[in-house]
Amino acid sequence: MTRTTTDESLLVAAHGIRKSFPGVLALDGVDFAVRAGRVHAVVGENGAGKSTLMKVLGGVYQPDAGTVRVSGKPAQFRSPHEAILAGISVIYQELDLAPHLTAAENIHLGREPRRYGVWTDRASMARATAALFEDMGMRIPVDVPVEQLALADRQMVEIAKAISRQSQVIVMDEPTSSLTEHEVAVLYRIIRRLREQGRAIVYISHRLKEIFDLADEITVMRDGRVVGGGPLCDFDRKAIVRLMVGRDVQENTRRTDQAGTEVVLRVQGLGLPGVFADVSFDLHAGETLGVCGLAGCGREELARAVFGLCSYGCGSVDLLGQPLPADGPQAAIRRKLGFLSEDRRSEGIFAQMSVRANATIMILRRLAWRLVGWLPAAAEQAELTRHTASMQIRYAGPNQDVRLLSGGNQQKVLLARVLATGCRVLILCEPTRGVDIGAKAEIYALLRELNRQGVAVLLISSDLPEVLEVCHRTLVMYQGRLTGNLSRDAMSEEGIMQCATGLMGGAA
Repeated sequence: MTRTTTDESLLVAAHGIRKSFPGVLALDGVDFAVRAGRVHAVVGENGAGKSTLMKVLGGVYQPDAGTVRVSGKPAQFRSPHEAILAGISVIYQELDLAPHLTAAENIHLGREPRRYGVWTDRASMARATAALFEDMGMRIPVDVPVEQLALADRQMVEIAKAISRQSQVIVMDEPTSSLTEHEVAVLYRIIRRLREQGRAIVYISHRLKEIFDLADEITVMRDGRVVGGGPLCDFDRKAIVRLMVGRDVQENTRRTDQAGTEVVLRVQGLGLPGVFADVSFDLHAGETLGVCGLAGCGREELARAVFGLCSYGCGSVDLLGQPLPADGPQAAIRRKLGFLSEDRRSEGIFAQMSVRANATIMILRRLAWRLVGWLPAAAEQAELTRHTASMQIRYAGPNQDVRLLSGGNQQKVLLARVLATGCRVLILCEPTRGVDIGAKAEIYALLRELNRQGVAVLLISSDLPEVLEVCHRTLVMYQGRLTGNLSRDAMSEEGIMQCATGLMGGAA
C-alpha cells in the first residue's frame, strides 16, 4: 500500500478548523489532509468530532475558524451542493435518500437526463443505474421505491449515488454499519478500485478490522482534537484504541456463563408470506440469542413480526407463558417486551425533541401524577440520570436536542429508553451500529448484566464477531428459513456463513 506522497497528491487540506454548538466545542483547531489514491481512516469515540469535521468538508456546516483548500485553492462551502461541485461527496451514517423515489431516481436526483431538454428520460436513467449496479457487483432493483428496500440495500444505493458523481474525494461515514459480510466484501472491492483510479476515500469506522484491511493513513480524534495520525503501518490496534479513548480497553472473550431454563419467548411455525416461513425457537431467561443471515433473509422482518409491528400469516408467539396477540406493539410493550429498531433515524429518535424527552417518553404514564396530570421534571431527570450514567452518554444538558448528539450517543439514548420500561425480553436490532469501541464494550457488559438479572435478549446482528462474543446461541436464516441453530461451542464465523449461504443447515 506504500505510495510516494507529493504536494500534487494533496486533494483536500483543512487547517485550524473550529466549530462550536451551544454548550459544545465540537472541533478545536483540527488539521486534516487527504491525498489522491489513498484510503484515509478517521477514528475516535462517539462525540470525538469525526462527523462534524466531515460535515464541514461536505458543506453542511461552516467553520467558525480555520481554512479549507481543495487542490491547493481556498474553498468556502456554503452548501453541500458547492462541496459536490468541488469534487467532495459525503455518505453520511444517517442515509439521505428520498424514500418514495426509486433507486434510479435517488441516484440521479437533481441531474436527471432529459429528452429534448424537457422530459425526464426515465429509461435512460434506469439503464445507467443498472449498469452502475452491475459494475459495483450489486443486485438491487432500480425501479422500486427505496423505502421498500432493506436497510443494507439502501446503504448501497447511497454509496452508488456518491460514486456516480465521479467525485475525487468520497467520505464514507460508517458505510458497513448495516451490511452483511458479503456486502462488506463488495464494498471493499469498490473502495480498492476507486483508490486505483486515484480517488481519495475518507473512511470513518469503529471497526478496526476494516481500518487495517483498507486504510493507508489514519487520523485519530478525541474531544474535538486530532490526537494522533500518520501512515497506518506505524500503529497497532492497542495504540489506536489508547489514543481514541485515553485508556486501555479490556477486550472481552466469549462468554462462559449459562442461560436459564425458563422459556420466556416461544415462537412456533411463524410465517410471513414471501418473507419467511416455519420459524420456531425458544428464548430462555438470562439468554442472549443471536439471529444472523444475509440481507433479505428475513431476520429484521422476523423481529418486527414477533414484536407486533407487522402481521404474520401463520404461527404463534407466546410471551412469558401467555399467547401474544398479533395486533400491534402495544400489547407487547404492556407485557414487558422491548424493541430497538435498526433504523435509528426513521424509527428511533424524535429528532426535534430533547435528550430527556427521548429517553423517558415510554414511561411518562408511570412518572406523571395521574390525579392532576402533572409530569414532575425532577422525576424525568432522575430517570434520565439513572439510565444514562452507566452508558456514559455525552450530551450538553437534558434539554439539548437529541439530533445534535453523535450517532453513537443517539443509539445509547434509545437503549436507555427501552431499558427504562423494565423489560423482561428485549429484541435488539443492530444495537451497536455506529457505536465506538469503548461504548461497544460498555453495551456488551450491559447485555451480560441484563442476562444475569434474568432478562432475555433476541439480538439481530450482522456483526459476526459481536454475535460470537455476546450470544449463548445463534439462529441463522437463509431465504426466509432457519438453516442453523448453533450452540455456543458450535458457533464460528465460517459455520454461520455456511448456514447463511445455504451451504449447511441444521442444529448443533
